[in-house]
Amino acid sequence: MTRTPLFPAARPVKDRRTTGRGLLVTFRTGVDLSEWVPEPLHCVDPHVGVLMAWRMKTRYLGEAPESLDQSQYQEVAISVLAGAPDHEPRHHNLLSLHSQAWARRNLPLGPRTRHATIESTWTFPSGAAFDRDADWREFDIDASRLGSPILRFRGSLGEDVPRFDEAPYRGLIGVTYRDVPTNGRLPSATVDEEVLKDVTIGRVTYGTGELSFFASPDDRPLDEPLLRELGTVQVLGASLRDMAWTQAAPG
Repeated sequence: MTRTPLFPAARPVKDRRTTGRGLLVTFRTGVDLSEWVPEPLHCVDPHVGVLMAWRMKTRYLGEAPESLDQSQYQEVAISVLAGAPDHEPRHHNLLSLHSQAWARRNLPLGPRTRHATIESTWTFPSGAAFDRDADWREFDIDASRLGSPILRFRGSLGEDVPRFDEAPYRGLIGVTYRDVPTNGRLPSATVDEEVLKDVTIGRVTYGTGELSFFASPDDRPLDEPLLRELGTVQVLGASLRDMAWTQAAPG
C-alpha cells in the first residue's frame, strides 16, 4: 500500500489554552498501521494503536472565551505512537473526528479530519471517584457520520483496576509537505511537532473494554480501508484523566 501523505492544517496564530477530560484506549490489532503513517515517520509498534477521546474547551490566552458553540467540542482520534530521526515518539493521528466542524482549525497537524456525531459518557470529578455515582463504572463512546456508525467503545473504569503500561501523551507529531505530489513523485517533507506547555494531568482512573470500528458508506477512500481493516480490536487498557495544556503558536 502507498503511504498516505499528510497535508498541513491550519495552525493557531497565538498560544491557545485547552482544558478538558480525555479517555485513552490502547489497543492491539493485526493490521500494520505503518501503512497509514507517512515517511519519514516510523511506528514504535505498528500493531498497537490508541483511541483518544476528548471533551474539551479552548481559548486564546489573554482573550475571553468565544461562544459555547465556538469554544467547546468533542474529538475522537485513531492514533499510533510514531517517531523520526532526532524526534522522540509522539502520538500521530491517522484519523480524527470532531463534533464541531470549526475544531479543525485548532489542529496543529494533519488534515485527515471528519465532522462526526460523537456521544460519550458524561463524568464528573468527585473525590477519589471518577464519577459522582461511585457505583457507575461504565464509560461508552459512539461516533457516527450521517447516521452510519464509525466506532463503538464499551468500557468499564474503576479505582480497583490496576495501572497498565501506556505511552504518555506529549502532543502530536506529523509531516508537513512543502509541495504537492505529481506523476507518482513524492513531495519533500519535514517532521513537525506540536509544542505543549504548562501541561497538567489530574488523577488517572484505569479500565478496560471492547472497541470496534466500522467503514461508513460515505467515507473517503483514504479512510475506509483503515476502518474496514481494523474491525474489532483487542483492548490492552483504558485510562481516563483531566488534562490541561497550552498549545504554543508557531514561531
